[in-house]
Amino acid sequence: MNVRCPAVFFLSWLFIDFVYASVVVVVHVVATASVAAAIVVVFSTFRICSRFKLHHLELATWEEAVTICEGQGHILAKVDSASDQALVEKRITRKTAKTTRTRWRRGGRRKRRRREVEEEEEEEEEEEEEEEEEEEEKEEEEEEEEEEEYH
Repeated sequence: MNVRCPAVFFLSWLFIDFVYASVVVVVHVVATASVAAAIVVVFSTFRICSRFKLHHLELATWEEAVTICEGQGHILAKVDSASDQALVEKRITRKTAKTTRTRWRRGGRRKRRRREVEEEEEEEEEEEEEEEEEEEEKEEEEEEEEEEEYH
């Protein structure tokens, strides 16, 4: 009996130790995963907020705010009535149209500059052709003079 009791005690202690180690490992894995998940959530939220450049504005209710997404940022404007909302929308539409006109104008400038460069290249080619023609004419005149000298 004395022999069995220490063996059972040892085996039970080993089993308890194994269970305790398993629980510690499981808790450690869960805690690590939850911390990793929390880090991912925090960074993704930060990235989204910085991407849209959201700013905290003190607004009484969301009904008072008109959110218009323009480019990368948000414009938040307080609106008291439907007529004010229409004015804000009209102003933003005008601003967007102005931006579009500027883009078109820039495109026009690019096209104009491209045309100017092409015209300059054509003029250079024409000048080169004229120089070649002049050289040919000079050569012909020299040949004629040489022929006259021999005759």
